[in-house]
Amino acid sequence: MHKMSDSGRYPGFVQFVGASSNSDEFANAPRRSFFTCWATGCTYLLVAISIVPWYLLYQKSIVSDGVARTGQDPIDVRNVDDVLHALREATHLRADSSASLHKWREAQKAMLERTLPIRAWLTPSNGTCLYKRSNGSCTNKASSPFEWTSPHSTDRGLADEAFFEHFMQRFRTEPNFYLGLVYLPIPWKSVAEDAPRRYHTQVPLKQTVQLLQYLDPDFRYFTVMVQGCAHDFGVDINWSNVLVFDSRGSDRTIPSGGLVNRVPIPLRYMEELPLMPVKSRQVFFAGSCSWNEIRMSLPSLVNVSENASSEYEWLLYECDDKLPYEIFVGHLRNATWAFCVAGTHPVSFVTYQALQVGSLPIIPYDMFSSSCTRHEWSCPSRSEAFIWLPYRDIGVRWLDFAVLLPKSELTNLAHIIDQMKADNVAKRLATVQKYRPLFTPVGLATYIEYILSVAQKSFGLSSVAGPDAYEFGRSTMF
Repeated sequence: MHKMSDSGRYPGFVQFVGASSNSDEFANAPRRSFFTCWATGCTYLLVAISIVPWYLLYQKSIVSDGVARTGQDPIDVRNVDDVLHALREATHLRADSSASLHKWREAQKAMLERTLPIRAWLTPSNGTCLYKRSNGSCTNKASSPFEWTSPHSTDRGLADEAFFEHFMQRFRTEPNFYLGLVYLPIPWKSVAEDAPRRYHTQVPLKQTVQLLQYLDPDFRYFTVMVQGCAHDFGVDINWSNVLVFDSRGSDRTIPSGGLVNRVPIPLRYMEELPLMPVKSRQVFFAGSCSWNEIRMSLPSLVNVSENASSEYEWLLYECDDKLPYEIFVGHLRNATWAFCVAGTHPVSFVTYQALQVGSLPIIPYDMFSSSCTRHEWSCPSRSEAFIWLPYRDIGVRWLDFAVLLPKSELTNLAHIIDQMKADNVAKRLATVQKYRPLFTPVGLATYIEYILSVAQKSFGLSSVAGPDAYEFGRSTMF
C-alpha cells in the first residue's frame, strides 16, 4: 500500500511500505528503496515543473497596474512623497565579494581607457586639431573637454555627458562604488552625427563599431544613448549583452534582427531649467518643423481662430519661427500647457523642459505609418504610436498630468482642456512638481542606478528591458 510519510524527514513525499513484520520489511528493503527513490524523484520533478514557470514569471517583468514587476519589490512612485529617496532606498548595488568588486572595477577601468579616444575625439592632441570644420574651428564644448566630446548642434550639452560626470566622480572617489554592469561611456550623438556630418570623418564611428564587436562576453554592459540609435552602428553588432538607456525610441530592431534591450529615458539637455510654480492661463508652442506633419500644421489642426472663446490664451508660433532661447524659456515657464510634439524621432526636448519648469505637456502623436519615413528597415510595427515615454516601470502615469491624444483629435483639444476643472488642473500641476526630480540630471542618474540594481538580480537583460519595457515606452493608455 501507499501512504504519506509521517517520519518527519521528508514530509509529504510518497514512500513504499512493505509487510508489517520486521523480517519481511528487512527483506523488502532493496525493493522499497527503489520505489521510494522512484516516487521521490517523480515528486521532485512534479514540484519543479509546477514551481519553475512561476519563478520565471516572477523574475520576468510583468505589467500590473502600470508598474513593471521584477525579481524584487517594485517601486510605485505614486505612493511615495519623495521619488528619488524611494529609488535610492530600493537600489542595492553591492558586489557579493571583494573579488567581484575588484573584477568589475578593473573591467571598468579598462573600458574607460579603451573608450577615451572615442569619448574625446575632438580634443586636440599635442595642440594639434585632428578634425576641423570648414571654417577651421576645433573647439570641444564639453564640460570636461579632455574626456568627452559634446554635440555641436547646441552649447548646452546632453544628459549623457551629465551622467558621465556623475559616474566618474563616484568611480574616482568611492572605493566600493559598484554597478555590476560595465558602463560604455560613448557620446553617441557626437560620434554618429557630428563627426561625419560636421567634421567629415568616420573615424570615431568606426572605432565605436570595433569596440562593440569585441566586447568581452564574460561581462554585461550598459550605456546611456542620448540622441543616438542602435541602427546607426551597422549590422554586425550583437546588442544582446548591452542594456541601452534610450532617449530616442526610434528603432525596435537592428539590421541583424535582434531586439535591443532598451529602457526609455528622457531626452534632455545637460542643463536644468528652474521651476516656475505660478502659471498663466496660456497654451504655448514654438519649435522647429523637423519634418513632422503635426508641427508643420499645428495652428490649423488646433483651429485656434475658432477657439477664440477658450479659457486659455493660445500662443502658437509657426514651426521654424524660432524665438531667442531666453524668450522661448520665458514663455515655457509662464504657460500652464505646452505643446510637446515629436520631431524626426518620437521624442522632443521640450517635453522635459516643460516638466522641469512645471508646465503640463500636451503630446499629440501620429502613428509610425505616417511618421517613420526615414530608415524604413528600422521602423517598428505600423500600428504603433510615434511616441516614447519613460518611467512607467516605476509607476509614472503620464495621463495623470499630460494630455496624450492622436493627431485626429487635435480639433477637440480646446474643449478638452477647457472642460478641466480648476482643481483638476491644480492636481496635475502638483503631480508634475512631485515627479520633476526625475527629469533632472540627479534624477536620471538615480533611476539608472536603480534599474541596474534590478538587472543585477535578473536572469537576463530582457527581464528589465525587453518587450515589456518597449511596450511601456510606446503606450498611450497610461
